[in-house]
Amino acid sequence: MYIHNLVDLGMDIADPQVREIPFIFNELQAYAMIFFMHTDGFARMVLGDGDTLVMGGGSTHTYDSSVKIPYLGPSEDHAFYYPADTVNTVSVIHTDISTTPDTDTTLVLSAGSDGYTIAYSGNTCTVTTIGAPALEDGDYLTIALNMTTTAILTTEVVTLVMPADFSIEDMDWAQSADEMHLAQSGYVPTIIVRYDDDIWKLETKGFIDRPSDWSDVYGWPETVTFHQQRILYGANTLRRQTIWGSEAGNFNGFTAGTGASDAFTFTLDSGTQNKIQWMLSSKTLHIGTLGDEWTVTGNNQAALTPENILAQRQTKNGSEAITPLLVGSTTLFIERHGRVINEFVYDYTYDNFKTSDLSVLSPHITEHYSITDWSYQKTPDSIIWAVRSDGILLGLTYQRQHKVVGWHRHITDGDFKAVTVIPGASREDEVWVVVKRTLGGVVGYFVEKLTEMFKGLEAVDGKFLDNHIVYDGAASSALSGFDIYANNSISIIADGTVHADVVVNTSGEIELDNE
Repeated sequence: MYIHNLVDLGMDIADPQVREIPFIFNELQAYAMIFFMHTDGFARMVLGDGDTLVMGGGSTHTYDSSVKIPYLGPSEDHAFYYPADTVNTVSVIHTDISTTPDTDTTLVLSAGSDGYTIAYSGNTCTVTTIGAPALEDGDYLTIALNMTTTAILTTEVVTLVMPADFSIEDMDWAQSADEMHLAQSGYVPTIIVRYDDDIWKLETKGFIDRPSDWSDVYGWPETVTFHQQRILYGANTLRRQTIWGSEAGNFNGFTAGTGASDAFTFTLDSGTQNKIQWMLSSKTLHIGTLGDEWTVTGNNQAALTPENILAQRQTKNGSEAITPLLVGSTTLFIERHGRVINEFVYDYTYDNFKTSDLSVLSPHITEHYSITDWSYQKTPDSIIWAVRSDGILLGLTYQRQHKVVGWHRHITDGDFKAVTVIPGASREDEVWVVVKRTLGGVVGYFVEKLTEMFKGLEAVDGKFLDNHIVYDGAASSALSGFDIYANNSISIIADGTVHADVVVNTSGEIELDNE
């Protein structure tokens, strides 16, 4: 089912990065988060919900936010994008970075000739430092803003603008309630916060006693997950096999200590520097690196604490940096090079975890092409959906308890680029995809949703199509709203009968033989 063309929202087809991840507040409230690169060089995020993208609510919203940018020195212009109509108040803080977080020094700059001036042009804010401190490596400015957003009309798509140079392909994510936590090496960890269905904000995360290994110089954490009431970050440029755990119940607190609820840091003792590619919370913490798979728990299956951390290497396969899937109690991960899907399961016979290749009976499926994205559909059938690097959508019907492992390919008039699954309003999970299609010689990146499985008695009620639009309105022989098919021939089923193919005119209109 056709939802929207991302090119109409400004997607840059010369830099066609696109990604989908699920935002699941609960089984009744869920969204498909769709990230893409805009022609202005900034990544965007839009949201899928129901049979449409989330639209504006028509009202303004006032909120506090902050922007962290590198400090360029005195008498320099510091420009950044701000997604608001007006700025009510602002403060500028200079941070003199230190190798020890507790010794970082901050200075609140004064507005005016002895601190900074500020100017606005469109949605670009420029802070010019005057008489500010000298530049040192790693220093940055924090600009705190109180902003009022422009009212997003009910006819406009809710869009979140990401920071400059934000990497869609390299980000990792983990969700907690209304917050989606993002991690990537080039940025301090950030959060996308849902305030309402049509109000989403990007916020820089503030830490208490930030680990000294995190900085613009050493890199920021690249992986993130939640485990045992803590947020865990893994791997930066300096520490490729290190995991940092927050205080229990305080996702911003990283004050180290020996108490059971204090923050902790540990490094995998593998003998190599294979970077941590993913982390997943199960009964134990599962970790995949470029070369190994690990479990981490406390001794005697106790909770992780600063004084009780047991990291054990279980297998040596190596992983891609693609978020693993938890299906039941089984962890599935994509092996390095993207050709093999492995189960990571406990074997009672050997008292150890083992891996099992789910593509061993169908090696041709991934022999020449890698898996680049995937997601899991729980209902009505247990299916893993995966995008292959050549644009084919793969399905893996997977029911471990019944030893069912069946691969299938889904080919369309175009290339699949991204996939995610969220709970649906009906009895089926919704499968959202982004497909690159060329219609009438024009390239589009279409947000689409797989139609529910056919359950009717008459074949005419089915929708066995690559892409379709449904018209359900007053009887008419002249219909509009088919802009995406302009200058293309389309097939039509009208009132349960097959209509002769018609060509959509340049205005997206068609003429039927009768009403």
